[in-house]
Amino acid sequence: MYQDLSDKEFLQLIFTSEDRLGMDYIQEAKIRRAVVVPFLRDVLSKESNYRFKDRRFWGVIHATHILGILGDISALSALLGASKFSHTYEIDWIWDAVPECYCRLGKDVISRLKSHIGDLKSSNYDSVVDEILGLWNLWEVYPEERQGIEDFLLQVLKDMETDRVTRTNLIADFVQLGRTDLKPLFEDFFERGEVDVDVLGGEDLDNFVGGMIEPATFRYDLEKFYSADEIEARQKRWGEEDEG
Repeated sequence: MYQDLSDKEFLQLIFTSEDRLGMDYIQEAKIRRAVVVPFLRDVLSKESNYRFKDRRFWGVIHATHILGILGDISALSALLGASKFSHTYEIDWIWDAVPECYCRLGKDVISRLKSHIGDLKSSNYDSVVDEILGLWNLWEVYPEERQGIEDFLLQVLKDMETDRVTRTNLIADFVQLGRTDLKPLFEDFFERGEVDVDVLGGEDLDNFVGGMIEPATFRYDLEKFYSADEIEARQKRWGEEDEG
């Protein structure tokens, strides 16, 4: 079916097919990679594409997921833009997927993610949350990069210019990682009021430090989004919501 379409017809389906694109579309996208990647990068770079209220709304969601599946490092800037706009326009399907998309691009993106976080660490948490989660995903996949990622994120945590919510969540990440050696540092931040206690309270810190070690990764199955079962489940859920 898809192989009979022109490139233009094939690409426009991300705007017109809503939630009906499946894995057969993804397989054809892989074949047409040379034209698909530049098109999807362009889709994500235009803020107007995030404002649609009709079925064209699906364009940026598909563009994000497919770029992550294709794993082309040239998509990094477009995905950084998608991260920003997804929080501006509250498109959770994008912000859920972006950390995994970064991971799919490979470890060469680590330095760029660090630079992005460093530039925006004093902004609100939404400005860097996806990128921090992306680093933790990369931390999991590339053991040789773990020390460098931990050192960088700890530096961000310690920086007094860092947003309080970002710092608080980083403390929670390191606690979750089992870094009991950092407890005196965390307690000092609590005592100085440099932590958002609505996000993490002192009692939570005492309870979690030394507890179960579970890295603060956020893995997401990009391919599963296009599985027939997932599409059917979403359609069923939306139908029930409409009826309710």
